[in-house]
Amino acid sequence: MTTVTKIKPYREVIDLPDGTAKLRLNLHAGQQRAWKSTARFPVILSGTQWGKTCFEPDWLNREITDRGEGDYIVGSATFPLLGLKVLPEFQTLYCDLLKWG
Repeated sequence: MTTVTKIKPYREVIDLPDGTAKLRLNLHAGQQRAWKSTARFPVILSGTQWGKTCFEPDWLNREITDRGEGDYIVGSATFPLLGLKVLPEFQTLYCDLLKWG
């Protein structure tokens, strides 16, 4: 017999009774630690498939919300990675879910 554990998606849109929706993040332990960090320059150093790329847009959105207007930067290890992985993650959050663009 095989047991399958269903993993929750990273982002879930929860419909609320008042007709609005809420975005829920299902962070793993390492992402939770980064989310709670109060360091001036938080850095996530980890291997591939850790969840850095999907985490970045949500973390940046929180920083913009908390800190207000200003200059913010998005980082990527390489330019091809920016186009293939990072930009689509930002577009999913900011364009598709938050409807900002």
